[in-house]
Amino acid sequence: MGIIFFQAPFSPDSKDLTHRLKLKFGTVLEAEFLCLLAEALSVARPQGVYLELERDELGRNGTTDIPWSIITSLFDCKSKVFLFIATCGMELEKWGKGLTEPLQRFWASEIMDMALDCAYQGVKERIIASERLANVAVLSPGAVDFWPVSKQRQLFTLLGEGPRLLGVRLTDENMMLPLKTLSGIMIPTEESFSECSFCDRQDCVDRQTTMSKSGMEGSDSRPCHRAYKKKLLG
Repeated sequence: MGIIFFQAPFSPDSKDLTHRLKLKFGTVLEAEFLCLLAEALSVARPQGVYLELERDELGRNGTTDIPWSIITSLFDCKSKVFLFIATCGMELEKWGKGLTEPLQRFWASEIMDMALDCAYQGVKERIIASERLANVAVLSPGAVDFWPVSKQRQLFTLLGEGPRLLGVRLTDENMMLPLKTLSGIMIPTEESFSECSFCDRQDCVDRQTTMSKSGMEGSDSRPCHRAYKKKLLG
């Protein structure tokens, strides 16, 4: 199977967003935000790509920079895994860069986070549905110590034309642009998994579960792309 491209429908609940941002109903700030949200929705194109790899391809054909030995020791990779990239989209990032007011830029960042999560969930749900899987575990370069962000370039190479289709590129420091982009590998699993179980940042506001030796603990896997970006940016 070749690279699969996916564009995610994006229609966030405005009431949920205003509540999340603590904007009071009927205020000038709420009205300003809703206008900004309408602008964002008119250009937003959250999307993703993924590539299926069979079990016997792991660690071969130029895939040695991905830590397969650790991955296969953590998960029972009997058949296949899926490399992926999900992004808020270059259209939304370009729109956000055109804003000059600090508050508007903050709101735009929150909207782009939601667009990224929409793309990520869309890719994940599509893989689970098409392959009839119970669940997938997700690992991302830079989010776990055994897969440093410096090894991300090989993932992009394996995905071929995928990054170009999304308008995603890597900087010399292996930072992805648009910034609100997530890459990684999805592994079929029957167990719950969270990357937080490998992380010792106990004060992280996005923590989902406690640190463990195996990592096979916690809630539904939703990669912490906010903490991941903070780590990359120092």
